[in-house]
Amino acid sequence: MIVFNITLIRHGETEANKQSIVQGQSDSTLTEEGCRQAKLVGERLQNEQFTHTYSSDLGRCLNTTELILSCNKICQQQITTSKLLRERNFGIFQGRPSSEMKDAAKKANKSFADYVPPGAETKQQMQQRTRVFFEDLCQTMRNTYKDSSTDRCSDLGISPIHGTPRSRTLSTGSGRITSSDDEELTPSLSADVLIVTHGGFLKAIIKTFIDDYNCVMTIGKGLALRISPNCGLSKFKVYLEEDRKPHIVCLALHEADHLQTDSVSQCQHAENAN
Repeated sequence: MIVFNITLIRHGETEANKQSIVQGQSDSTLTEEGCRQAKLVGERLQNEQFTHTYSSDLGRCLNTTELILSCNKICQQQITTSKLLRERNFGIFQGRPSSEMKDAAKKANKSFADYVPPGAETKQQMQQRTRVFFEDLCQTMRNTYKDSSTDRCSDLGISPIHGTPRSRTLSTGSGRITSSDDEELTPSLSADVLIVTHGGFLKAIIKTFIDDYNCVMTIGKGLALRISPNCGLSKFKVYLEEDRKPHIVCLALHEADHLQTDSVSQCQHAENAN
């Protein structure tokens, strides 16, 4: 059996978030608060032995990922970027005030959640992206760990998940260990995966875990499918057995307690992350 954890993080606050602009697959820089949020979640994850790190290729996620890894004291990591992890494409409303999209939805007699603007990706199309990403991730785990035992801090940041490897970041910081680290120790973990992505993608992949894999949840589906706060943390454990559908257990969901502090330690970080 192959067992691995997935830690899912939403990017830090952006200028577009602050101004209620629809981002979609357009981009926006992190605010000062967004950088602070990324460092705080990095502190929380400082002792995690991540074996694989994935990020949406959009700058707000990549910068968040770099700031998170700058705080990690354990492993050197490469960041693999993937277009599959992008936010939903909102067509003609990308880069425009969300109020305009709400007005258009109202005129079309649709709820904001169900409205599909011209040129936009449907929710079903985005859902399929999450399936492709997760299936590829599971195949990567099978290919990597089926016949070998691997040091969890080995340099395994590159995988075939439609991604582009980024530069390596050495982690040197301080923080606290995630609350889920005290869970059962057996069977032992093969890998620990960090994924930094977007609110819409997070909602969609959690829906995939629930609908397609009967993920074991601790709260109701309605609460599970709310939008994660910026730099909110969710965590899942995946059990892979040959010729069986993956078994998934939710360990943490949309946690944000790590953001409720005024202090940030001096993490080593990229100067261009702002």
